[in-house]
Amino acid sequence: MSVVANIKTKTTIVTKDLLKYLSLIGYQVIFDENESKINLFRNKLSIRTIILSHDIKGYTFNLPVFACEEDFFFFRDIVSFVHQKTLGKLSYEDHNNVKDIFLLIDDEYIKSEVKKQLDYLHVLLVNKTVVEFYGTTRSFIIGPKMTELLLSEQKPEDFEKAFYFWVRRSQYLDMNAENAQRMELNKEKIIVNFFMDQSNRFIPKVDMVSIFLDKQDYFFILFESLDQIKPDNWIKIDEYQFYAPKFKENEWKEFVLLAQKFKFDYQRQYKSKLLSDT
Repeated sequence: MSVVANIKTKTTIVTKDLLKYLSLIGYQVIFDENESKINLFRNKLSIRTIILSHDIKGYTFNLPVFACEEDFFFFRDIVSFVHQKTLGKLSYEDHNNVKDIFLLIDDEYIKSEVKKQLDYLHVLLVNKTVVEFYGTTRSFIIGPKMTELLLSEQKPEDFEKAFYFWVRRSQYLDMNAENAQRMELNKEKIIVNFFMDQSNRFIPKVDMVSIFLDKQDYFFILFESLDQIKPDNWIKIDEYQFYAPKFKENEWKEFVLLAQKFKFDYQRQYKSKLLSDT
């Protein structure tokens, strides 16, 4: 249910001109760019990232599912700017040769489209579907507990507010924190490493956690064990993932001490699996 616009043109725009325009009309924009794609979102407001890509045919604008009204306004202004600068042929969904994107994506259309997408999310949750998507800075996961929390809101407007609150909290809680790096172990398990001197981090859902006492000495625990040993200042940002501030020395010692009670002998498990597969 993502929405897509295309502009056929041989004319190209300058990214800094687009960003300057967006700033002038009041947007606080965060973006990253490579050779053929720009990702843009509104700081502390966007639920999804607008993907602006370019090839020899022209420009494609993609706004993924579950975008909020603010995302649609942003999308509309970006499409309008590029259309005016390139004078290319604009198409949106099933509409071709669009003269003015504002005539198609007016305020009533945006309200209707957002409602349609939230209704779709509600149906998924009622059917106990685990919903996961990448917001603007990291993944957001709705599992059983988060589903129960969201569905406890009886009014559609309250469901909408709760959903956007939790997504925004997960994306913008600490814009300077790192996303902990996922690593693959034996092409079988996804892990995250823990060190005493790590910075503020967001911890994604993985299979296991490796806790390093030094460069050579470490042990594993299962990811779900973190719920039982997490420090008091950790924050759950969705069904599974955590915001983990930098450890103080005493916090690290207590964390390691508790974690040792949940040691998981992965090597033995892995060897057993290898033997059973032969």
